[in-house]
Amino acid sequence: MLDPLTGIANRRAFEEALGQEWRRMMRHRTALSLLMIDVDYFKRFNDSYGHVAGDQCLRAVAQALAQRARRAGEMVARYGGEEFAVLLPHAEIEAARHLAELMCETVREQRIANEGSAAAPYVTISVGVASIAELPNFAAALAREGAADATLPCGAMVLVEIADQALYAAKLAGRNRVAAAAADKADTAGEKRQAFVR
Repeated sequence: MLDPLTGIANRRAFEEALGQEWRRMMRHRTALSLLMIDVDYFKRFNDSYGHVAGDQCLRAVAQALAQRARRAGEMVARYGGEEFAVLLPHAEIEAARHLAELMCETVREQRIANEGSAAAPYVTISVGVASIAELPNFAAALAREGAADATLPCGAMVLVEIADQALYAAKLAGRNRVAAAAADKADTAGEKRQAFVR
């Protein structure tokens, strides 16, 4: 359940926690947000400094993220490669966005040199933010159908999808920044997912 390189949760642990928090959110109608994070220009970092330095960089980023996610239930996990995920139960979109900004700042403050980056002279991250509150039509449909358990994998996947789209938007805008999912785009993705499930 732990990533051997960084010492934080691995993807399997993250997916189990996401499933649990999704079920809890559906039962109690609480907030649930997710951050998807990518280390900017990490391939260039590896090319410039080597894989040993790359591993040290990932460990430093993981610790910087974990330092900020301290509330009960919050989880930082290595999602794969240089990508991380942060699960934020009971956090609305604005609180999640604020935490994402703090995480960006904390990583920047480490001043780990990255001469290959076009975003900054040091290591930075891009963050995509999504919240169930930004998928109102999808959440309402799940509530009407009363099918939390049956649609759980679908709903959790939509949240990850939306956070990933927001991450892509952050990278497209120049990296070293946070982008939050827009409600209309989130709803469209949710509706497409519902159609697929039916």
